[in-house]
Amino acid sequence: MALELIGGSILSALIEVLVDRLASREVLGFFKSHKLDYGLLEKLNETLNTVNGLLDDAEEKQITKHAVKNWLNDVKHAVYEAEDILEEINYEYLRSKDIDAPRPDSNWFWTRARRPIGYL
Repeated sequence: MALELIGGSILSALIEVLVDRLASREVLGFFKSHKLDYGLLEKLNETLNTVNGLLDDAEEKQITKHAVKNWLNDVKHAVYEAEDILEEINYEYLRSKDIDAPRPDSNWFWTRARRPIGYL
């Protein structure tokens, strides 16, 4: 019983982390750069907060009600999937920023190496 309640506390903490990550620069930048609907983020944020509010009650009821235990298991899997998706969004945003970053001109060295005296 205590182990199940601890598991629920971990799930609640994971949901709070996801809510924070939804407002991160990377996620917001990804949505902006791909012209995605910010309303989806708001809806997911509301849903996660609602689920988080239900967790305390569900953690106690899972002991006697098998359906609640199944629901908590489904929530846990959904949270892990959401975490994976946010990690991919974070990676893609940072990768796209790295690709878009200006690179030093590779010819810079070779143009100076051919005429080193002229640059002294």
